[in-house]
Amino acid sequence: MSKIVSATVPALPRVSRPSFGFWPYLVVGAVPWLFVATVFRIRSHTNMATLVFGTQLVQLMVFMAFLLMSQRMINLTGGGTSLDKLSFRDQTKLGWAVLKRVLGVSVLVFVIGYLAGVHPFHLITLALGIDGIVFPWYGQSNPAWNACVAMLAFLMVVEQGLDRPPTLRSVARELGKRWLYILLGTIAVWLFLSGANALQRMLTAALEPYYAASAGPFQRYFYTGYFLGTSYIRLWITVAILTYALKASYRQP
Repeated sequence: MSKIVSATVPALPRVSRPSFGFWPYLVVGAVPWLFVATVFRIRSHTNMATLVFGTQLVQLMVFMAFLLMSQRMINLTGGGTSLDKLSFRDQTKLGWAVLKRVLGVSVLVFVIGYLAGVHPFHLITLALGIDGIVFPWYGQSNPAWNACVAMLAFLMVVEQGLDRPPTLRSVARELGKRWLYILLGTIAVWLFLSGANALQRMLTAALEPYYAASAGPFQRYFYTGYFLGTSYIRLWITVAILTYALKASYRQP
């Protein structure tokens, strides 16, 4: 099976395709990060200070889950990267590097949108690009922007996995080479997140009576478990779409 990486990188070994393909339980390494992110997300709205700090911390944790999920998904599809060689410190440094670049792009888009007459309230969601991939809370999730951020983060992860600097310039280079498949993958993620947001709103409304009827610690466990489960499914499918899209681009001459 063709690899997600270019054939010009001989150091990356071919990994045989596993018999269970994309089954979700094969990428459970992301669960601890999503669990901590869920807990922080629930408790980060007590005041403005915890909201600002907690939101960025949650985004880092979500990216760590995103990184592990991407690494495992690439390997499962027969690709090879050096991501599994990254230490915890290197993973964290990569997370902050990606977040800074995403924040820079967010600021640029915010300024352009503001100058174009978009209300600032509608632009606040730009700061929740990675967070919004898994947590569509309070009606402030923007699936189109979340899809763009997901693809941006994924391309940076792949660049790091190929031992190249994960910069916006390198991402722009890949966009120039594989723009069609990257665009199709981004649109697919956008449509998926839009549908997932709508479905989750209906599911949350249906579960609300059961949640309201429970009391004590069980209520918190119910709330945390529900959002942990949905965030895992959202992240898993998002990364699977991105992996398939990028793999398809490498099959072309």
